Amino acid sequence: MRSFRWLAMLGWFCLAVGHCLAQEKRPNILLFITDDESWLERSAYGWAKIPTPNFDRIAKRGALFNNAYTSAPSCAPSRAALLAGRNFWELEQGAFIQAWLPEKFPVFPHLLAAGGYHTGRIGKGWGPGVHPAGGHSPGVAGKIYNSAKLAKPEKAMTVIDYPENLEALLADRKDGQPFFCWMGVQEPHAPWAPGNHLKLKERYGLTPDQLPVPEFLDDNGKTRLTRANMLYEICRADEMLGEVLAVLEKKNELENTLIIVTSDNGTGCPLSKAGPYDWGTHVPFAVMWPGKIQPASRVSAFQEPMKKSIIPTALLLAATLMPAYSESGIGWVSYPGGKGPGEGKHVVLLAGDEEYRSEEALPMLAKILSKHHGFKCTVLFSTLPDGTIDPNKADSLGNPATLDSADVIVTSLRFRKWPDDAMKHFDDAIKRGVPVVGLRTSTHSFQLPGDSKFKEYNSFGKKVLGEQWVSHWGDHKVEATLGLVEKGAEKNPVLNGVEKVFADSDVYEAYPPADATILMRGQVLKGMEPTSIPSSRHKTRSSDKVKQDINTPMMPVAWTREVKNDGGKTNRILTTTMGAATDLKDESLRRLVVNGVFWGAGLAIPAMADVSIVGTYQPSKYEFNGFRKGTKAADYE
Repeated sequence: MRSFRWLAMLGWFCLAVGHCLAQEKRPNILLFITDDESWLERSAYGWAKIPTPNFDRIAKRGALFNNAYTSAPSCAPSRAALLAGRNFWELEQGAFIQAWLPEKFPVFPHLLAAGGYHTGRIGKGWGPGVHPAGGHSPGVAGKIYNSAKLAKPEKAMTVIDYPENLEALLADRKDGQPFFCWMGVQEPHAPWAPGNHLKLKERYGLTPDQLPVPEFLDDNGKTRLTRANMLYEICRADEMLGEVLAVLEKKNELENTLIIVTSDNGTGCPLSKAGPYDWGTHVPFAVMWPGKIQPASRVSAFQEPMKKSIIPTALLLAATLMPAYSESGIGWVSYPGGKGPGEGKHVVLLAGDEEYRSEEALPMLAKILSKHHGFKCTVLFSTLPDGTIDPNKADSLGNPATLDSADVIVTSLRFRKWPDDAMKHFDDAIKRGVPVVGLRTSTHSFQLPGDSKFKEYNSFGKKVLGEQWVSHWGDHKVEATLGLVEKGAEKNPVLNGVEKVFADSDVYEAYPPADATILMRGQVLKGMEPTSIPSSRHKTRSSDKVKQDINTPMMPVAWTREVKNDGGKTNRILTTTMGAATDLKDESLRRLVVNGVFWGAGLAIPAMADVSIVGTYQPSKYEFNGFRKGTKAADYE
């Protein structure tokens, strides 16, 4: 789901240090990440017997997290999630081991580099995997500094001299330049040298029978020997951390370095690494920033460091803004707000019609509102339980609680049958006075069952939007629409920059109430092209059974209202019976919708709002069951 998302930051942490940012230089950042280590293996947590004094030093001089979890229990996807700040399963090929991380997903080391940091990677970065065209390069975590090797590496352990390579990284900087270092320690990844248990006893005074064994493993001699061989590597990794800290002290950099120590996934043993159990994703996690983080802090709140803590915290402390990006979940996709007149406003777009491809149109409109005007936008879809978009699933609405924060609602609905819990969120929003921009079939948004607590919304079109379903006034799929500005409405700000609209959907028969302000009328065309001539046939009106020339008068196709609701608040309403996905290829129609959002939100309407397409937009032709099969919300990020 894309992100970029800012999820649960380390709020307490940011509050503790945020005041420093404006007046002090940006911190260095060291991410020290081991390979395959569950949280309890570190002595700071009180279970392990092995000495890990340098991790303990980080925890004592900073903060220790009791409930830190990776995004995945396997190295490549968890590291991909860390780099991109997203759930691993959102990263396409990046969700797999031995695959690749698509370049379309920005990564935080690149953004730090763009913000002026010298970035480098020592040891293991992202992987294991490959780097094809379209995938991130081996330098995804920064310039690689692995040339310095140990003179006498231990059997089955790293050959990389971490402190020596850190010296090289520091020497590469410009004067005064802050650095980010990704230090991917190989240990304690298997295989382990069979004699490690002897060195554990010799160097640290521990024998296999003195070591704790996870309760889910068989406690026998073989298990204890294997754990002793593995735990020796954790001790050595901790010593490497100490050597790295010594380099920072020698270079007078320690006091201004944010140090994060964690692991990519759980210990390499049954029911841990690569498994869905606690030990597979519950990792050690400690941070230190001398003089900024209160020493000996203990944090028990749940954290997912790979995407919710490390990235936003590091970038915040670096005073480097990571471009916000989209995110998604089952039945919803969200696009971030930003600088612009819509900053701080949330537009919720409801896609749910079987014919006119609202599931394609509304993400396009949301991107325009987000990218060009700064609105945060969330699109909610009708889906199957697995998140596959299916407009025929009339009783489905993804993440309806999103409506609780809506400042404007855009609807493209048809005969929805939402359950009461979803309708409650919609009803609350309407009663708060949230403005609504209703497109095309929204005049007949709901077809709720008789036992629904909200069945009165079956007349939402007539009572709120200003019309219900009457008929196809133009011949469906034969006669297109030319939207013309209503005489006398030319100076209405909702029409700023709006000219003639060509819509290849037909004109609806519509009779808005007297309190409506007509903005546009629809000329029925004799054909389906912008160059088609007006139709000249006669047709009988449903309202009074009088026959008229089909274009004399023309039916209204866009109007505004202000409607007092049952909650005592007033909703601003823009309704247009145009709005098929193909209609919205027309620039003036897109501008009408965007202007309606501005008007509804009480913002000054631009003289000529930017409604240029963000990315590509190739909408499907409208028809029942013509939706793109197998599509999920994430496909619209």
